[in-house]
Parts: sequence; structure tokens; C-alpha cells
Amino acid sequence: MIFLLLLYLFVFIVCPFIIDCEGTLYFIKHHFVKKNIEKYNNKLAYDKDYFIRYEVAEHCNEECLDILVNDKEEFVRKAVAKRGIDKYLDILVYDKNYEVREEVVKQRRDKDLNILIYDEDWRVRNKVAEQGIDKYLDILINDEDQDVRYSVANYGNLEHCKKLLQDKNEDVRNRAYNRIKKIEYNELCQERNKERKSKQEALINNEINNKPNNKITQYEIIQ
Repeated sequence: MIFLLLLYLFVFIVCPFIIDCEGTLYFIKHHFVKKNIEKYNNKLAYDKDYFIRYEVAEHCNEECLDILVNDKEEFVRKAVAKRGIDKYLDILVYDKNYEVREEVVKQRRDKDLNILIYDEDWRVRNKVAEQGIDKYLDILINDEDQDVRYSVANYGNLEHCKKLLQDKNEDVRNRAYNRIKKIEYNELCQERNKERKSKQEALINNEINNKPNNKITQYEIIQ
């Protein structure tokens, strides 16, 4: 405990007056972050180095996240979104940076996807498509962006792919065709495995039923 106190005094009081100690200072602060001690995190949440603030966001409690959810660096706000805490996702779903909104999509909350499926940035809508959820793919199959429709072909079901065979973009049509072949092949393999398993079970049951019974019953002994 005394060591940590001395380290704290060195980092926050001595180091600011020492020239050319940023590298050492970073590793010391990194050590504090990994310790995840509340009183240090509360200080480091305001650190000028956004890498430190990012690491704080990965580990800290909600008191620090209340600060970092509004951080000027999207890198830090993205780390907050990764935590998947509802009250912060409610804020970050409207974040100005598309990468932060993509991270919100990856948390797969319906209330967020219902908003971000209509996002102005195609990359966010594409991330929604990559979640492979049918009710959103039903909408995105008609998206104006060909990359989004390509992702629908990549993550959609058989019906989605059949519709995309008529897409105006050749890459989307080709991807839909290849995906249909893959889906049909997988279904055929599953059906064959099911038949093989059924035959194996039938053979086992037949062997059990036809196995000779060598035990002599009490009735046969009396006779």
C-alpha cells in the first residue's frame, strides 16, 4: 500500500515537472489502470493521453464512464460502447462518429438496431446487416448501397439470396448465387447425416432385438 502511495505521488506530482519522462509516465499510469483502483481511475479519466483514458474505459466503474462517454476522442467513446451498458448505449447510439455507432450495433440491442438500420452512413447499416438478423435483412435487402446488399447476400437466408439473384449489381448477384449453392449443399449434408444416423440407430435396435437370450428362466427349469 505504501508503494502504491509513493507511486501515486511520483506520477501525479513529480512527473509533471520532469522533462522527457512521457514513456516512463505512460507505463506507470498503465500499471495503475490495470490495478483498477477507483481513486486512481477517477484521476486518470481526465488524463491528457487518450490511450490511458481508453484503458480506463475498459476497466473502470460507472462513475468514470459517466465522464468518458462524452470524451472528445471517438476511440475512447468506442471503448465505452464495448462495455455494453444500457445507459451509455442510449447516448452513443446517436454518436457523431460512425465507428462508435458500429460498436453500438455489435451489442445487438433491438432498440439500437431499429434506429441504426436507417443510419445515414452505409458502413453502419452494413454492420447491422452483418448481425444476420432476418427482420433487419428484410429491410436492408432493398438498401441503396450495393455493399450493404452484398452483406445481405452474405448473411441472409435462402429467400434473401433468391431475391438478390435479380439485383442490379453483378457482384451482389454472384454472391447470392454462391451462397445459395452453399446453403443447399449444407442442407444436403445435414439430410444425409440425419439418414445415416437413422440407419445406424435402426441397425443397433435390430441387433438388440435379435440377440439370442442364453438365460434360462425359472419356468424352464421347473419344466
